[in-house]
Amino acid sequence: MCTTLAFKPLFRIVQNNKIIMDLKRRLSDIGKKEFAKVIGFSDEVTANRLMAMGILVGSKTELLFKAPLQGGFYYKIDNHRIALRNSEAQSILID
Repeated sequence: MCTTLAFKPLFRIVQNNKIIMDLKRRLSDIGKKEFAKVIGFSDEVTANRLMAMGILVGSKTELLFKAPLQGGFYYKIDNHRIALRNSEAQSILID
């Protein structure tokens, strides 16, 4: 089982104390009308809440609207439209 560990400013996926992949992108980094695929979460508590809302590993995402002053984001995730706070979007790792 993979564990996602957060290191600033990048994320690493570690399995059996061996680095598998370095990740540098978060869902909050994508631009309008840009697509991405969810590959993990950086915060376990937020991950549980997001997975309960239907945001799962492998979900396809698209940024529809972005609020000014880092207020929040409005995404289309697997044919569902979801508004997320900036902190929630930053905890989602994308490919």
